[in-house]
Amino acid sequence: MATSLLVTIFILFGAVAVLSAFVLAWRATMKFRRLVSWIQATYPTQWDALPWTLRRIGSGAAVEGLRHRGLGNDREFALRYGEFRRLQRWMITLLIIGSAAVGIAVFGTQFWGWSWL
Repeated sequence: MATSLLVTIFILFGAVAVLSAFVLAWRATMKFRRLVSWIQATYPTQWDALPWTLRRIGSGAAVEGLRHRGLGNDREFALRYGEFRRLQRWMITLLIIGSAAVGIAVFGTQFWGWSWL
């Protein structure tokens, strides 16, 4: 029995979506590191005023804290932070699409008579 064409299509579509999400996660991490470096260079007093644990361990919480303390009004910060958040949203969307595609393939094999092999 040959593999159903739809199973192959959905599995490949899901794999491409998940791999694309992985690439976007890498790009988002790089953008976030650049954002933290930019904050450290542009606002050193505000960065140094944060607790040590936030600066060293949880830089994500540090950026959020600074954003809520008024750094979000800076146009350059808003632009850089917006790019990072946009990549995060796309990554989550692609993970959902990939999971749904694989789920449809599994559902099709269980209930619609599609075959794996």
